[in-house]
Amino acid sequence: MQVFYQKYDLFLVFLHIMKIIMIGAGNLATSLAVALTDAGHDILQVYSRTMQSAQTLATIAGGAAVTDISQVRADADVYILSVKDDALPVLIPQLCRGREDKLFLHTAGSVSIDVFQGAFGKEKLRVTVCFILCRRSPGRSVFLSRRFLVL
Repeated sequence: MQVFYQKYDLFLVFLHIMKIIMIGAGNLATSLAVALTDAGHDILQVYSRTMQSAQTLATIAGGAAVTDISQVRADADVYILSVKDDALPVLIPQLCRGREDKLFLHTAGSVSIDVFQGAFGKEKLRVTVCFILCRRSPGRSVFLSRRFLVL
């Protein structure tokens, strides 16, 4: 298994350029995808319920737009779930299957990390919650260095 990050207190330190899949295409997902792209990381795909939303973010940040969760690639380093809180229990079992060695982040402030419980069978969980402490809105940029993501 390739190690591509190290966790120190409230930071993830990235050891190389990450390949990322964005699950969700709203304001927060857009801000994160733009910041990650600006920091040199690669957005491989954007999944959204609607092709218009997925395509809009894919055009901005790169990658392919998809609306079928079964079409999400399995070769990314990181999967960032930035969707409505009630969508997580539906998406996680479908998304995590076959990706036990990947890192999963979700941005839902009201949902604990326990939402991933059982998604990996007996494999060790590699998940975290990424709390964004300030509201993101369209047109506002987010600074993210190439190597650090504050959790």
